[in-house]
Amino acid sequence: MSLLYFQRTRLRKDFGTPINFSDFKGRMRSIPSEEVGSESEKQWVQKRYQTIEIDCTPQYAQHTADTGNFVQKNEGTLFVNGAWPKKIKGGEITERQRYLQRLTAEPAYHMEVPRVCDTAANTVLQNNTLNLYEQHFADGDVFETDESTMSLKTLCVLKDPCNLNRHATKLSWHPDGSGKIAVSYSTMKFQKMNDDTPRSSYIWDINHPNQPEFELIPQSPLCCLRFNPKTHDHLAGGMYNGVVGFWDVRKESRRPVSTSNIEFSHRDPVFDLRYVSSRSGTGETLPWG
Repeated sequence: MSLLYFQRTRLRKDFGTPINFSDFKGRMRSIPSEEVGSESEKQWVQKRYQTIEIDCTPQYAQHTADTGNFVQKNEGTLFVNGAWPKKIKGGEITERQRYLQRLTAEPAYHMEVPRVCDTAANTVLQNNTLNLYEQHFADGDVFETDESTMSLKTLCVLKDPCNLNRHATKLSWHPDGSGKIAVSYSTMKFQKMNDDTPRSSYIWDINHPNQPEFELIPQSPLCCLRFNPKTHDHLAGGMYNGVVGFWDVRKESRRPVSTSNIEFSHRDPVFDLRYVSSRSGTGETLPWG
């Protein structure tokens, strides 16, 4: 049996003109001249602005429930003859003695008594360590207080040699108390930093505050500085790009003698750092990061 079919084709022009959408500003349709002043015109009110609020958040209703009252009262128990079992009559001395003899004959009794005594002894020793009711001052003692007001005075002013307004982000005093202080300067706003932004930080001597004693030039502005408490000539500084630098003042080099690898450094600025002294039992020195 052969299959018969019929196929009909249409030209593109038979589908009509294609629709072309476009975006244009709104237009105000004018009222026909025959309706001006008529009753239909009075039914419309022209508004200049129209505001529509659309809120897709589901609305929940708030309900209150009245619960029952919970009444509380204080109750106590008075023991006159001690906490004896119910089968033992507290008023009969002979029954109490027989019960105590049976209790002391049990093997668990001789194991429990030393444990309870140790707990009681530990508690007594703790109470005797600090006398909570100790009289520190005798009755009637009058102590004179210094009524003079505290005052401060400025010894020196350390002015940043850079003409750009920068923040002093961190201060570190020299461990030997010689009056030296390391100051890190940085601009903490990223958009105000460019290639010409000064990156220098300084070591000052408060006895000679006119000019810095030593200049530190990192690869990125320093956010923090810290003297080594063991080796006073060593400094470590955290930079804005997350790198940690190390300086040795004895070498008189303004550049850091070593820096951390930027691939394994912090992703954010280093705002603070500290030296940690650690030593293992095998004689090895272990760095902590």
